[in-house]
Amino acid sequence: PGCESIPLVEEIIDTRPALFADAEAFVDESIDDYIPKRWMVVLCAVVSLITGCFVAISLFANYIPSTVCTIMKFRSGAIPSLRDPNFIQYRKTLESVTYIIGLMAWGTWSSIFFTVIVVAGGVFFLVYQVTRPIVVSVVAIVIGITVTLVFKSILITVLGRVNYAAFYRKRPWLANICGVGLECWHLGLSSGYMLSRAIKLIVAATMYIGRIDQPFLGEGVGVIGGTHLDKFPSIYRQGLLSADAHRHPYIERLGLIYLLKIRHGSKFGTTAGSIWRLLFVFSLMPWLRKFRIANDADIPEEIVMLQLTSGSNTKYEKIIKDLQEELNEEKSRLEKEIRILQGKIKMNQGDANAETNLDNLLEMISNLQHKI
Repeated sequence: PGCESIPLVEEIIDTRPALFADAEAFVDESIDDYIPKRWMVVLCAVVSLITGCFVAISLFANYIPSTVCTIMKFRSGAIPSLRDPNFIQYRKTLESVTYIIGLMAWGTWSSIFFTVIVVAGGVFFLVYQVTRPIVVSVVAIVIGITVTLVFKSILITVLGRVNYAAFYRKRPWLANICGVGLECWHLGLSSGYMLSRAIKLIVAATMYIGRIDQPFLGEGVGVIGGTHLDKFPSIYRQGLLSADAHRHPYIERLGLIYLLKIRHGSKFGTTAGSIWRLLFVFSLMPWLRKFRIANDADIPEEIVMLQLTSGSNTKYEKIIKDLQEELNEEKSRLEKEIRILQGKIKMNQGDANAETNLDNLLEMISNLQHKI
């Protein structure tokens, strides 16, 4: 006889299909519980793509005003330029500006991609049936923390008015007790603050991947061992400076001055004109005086005036002396011409036909005396 003739084995063989059916049904139900619904995927895709479109529009919309703003800051001195010891770095390796177009294109796509991934993941975590209980628990915790923070804010406001007057404590003993209590309280809350800070920095970094026009890291933060972690904003500013060097208003005015000097020669840009310009600036725009010789960011006005006057008296005295000598020589020459003309008048007084010449000579004498 075979195994099937044994009652126990026969019973197992008869009940096996039912067990398999139950197992298959259990597996199917479990898989259905873990497979997301179609509307969840569609919702994640729609929300993330809309957010990505907004990110792309904001990136492209911010580049032009940000560029203009940066150029104006360089021109006005809000961003240090020639007086900044680090400005020399912008004048090196100008070939780096060829990165800008590629950085703008791929940076924008990277920012959109990471934004879509982060938003889609967040929305999916909210609507997915497996993680939904976790979200409910987190929301309950957030509500509890929010209520606690609101209570803490009210308490700190009340205690601040009671204990402090600006930087001074009105009730030192009560202020010390409150300070110790708040420090103990903040030991527990600070962990949540750090988690919140990390999330905000990650979100901000995701948004700023495509923004090479503005530095994301603070000054000195992104330098480790002489290596710049994010040097692309510097490259972008380098490109702006390279372009603005040919379009700056000072360059245009300087070029105009050179052209006028070539055209008019010694009649343009004379010492007298420079002195009149200084008088005009000092009388009508006195605040510009500190930018004439100042080498530091801010120099007191009395020191600037001392620098303006020191060492320049001898130079201007020599110029004035030379001008006086030229005037004396010109005066002597004109007086000599007047005497010659007066002699000619005496010689022509008896001639009736010389009245016209006499009038001309008198007019010439009058002009020469006017010049003197």
